[in-house]
Amino acid sequence: HPPRVNDVIRRFMEGKITFCPSPENLIANFVFIDDLVQGHILAIEKGTGGEKYIIGGENLSYAEFFQTIRKVSGRKGRLIRVTKNIGRLYGYWHFLQSKLQNKEPFFAANGANNIFCNKSFTCSKAIQELDYTITPFALGLEQTLNFFKQETHA
Repeated sequence: HPPRVNDVIRRFMEGKITFCPSPENLIANFVFIDDLVQGHILAIEKGTGGEKYIIGGENLSYAEFFQTIRKVSGRKGRLIRVTKNIGRLYGYWHFLQSKLQNKEPFFAANGANNIFCNKSFTCSKAIQELDYTITPFALGLEQTLNFFKQETHA
């Protein structure tokens, strides 16, 4: 599995080495959890039976993703750009290490296939038919960082 977005953000915020897929212009879709929940509720309430709706967020390149984290948090972070082959190699190594330590792996080799490809989606059907709205990534990130702060103070 690929690493969860919140785990990547945490690593970056903690100053740990964070891997950035190369090329950095690959696109991923980043959805704020509140939007995801609301989208499912809207699909139940307003959706047409048998129809499919994409409940997603903002399409960003990995470069834009990390630039936004830097801008919103004020932290530089430590990025290492990695190619798909290096990512897969790291995934195999990390998976083996996790098994030896009886831990859940942060990143597995098959996750590289999910990360090193464009994943751009449009939610236009959900927006038009369900009144779905997308929280801008920067705003969702601010709320996520506030949540992280509350977690550490609890």
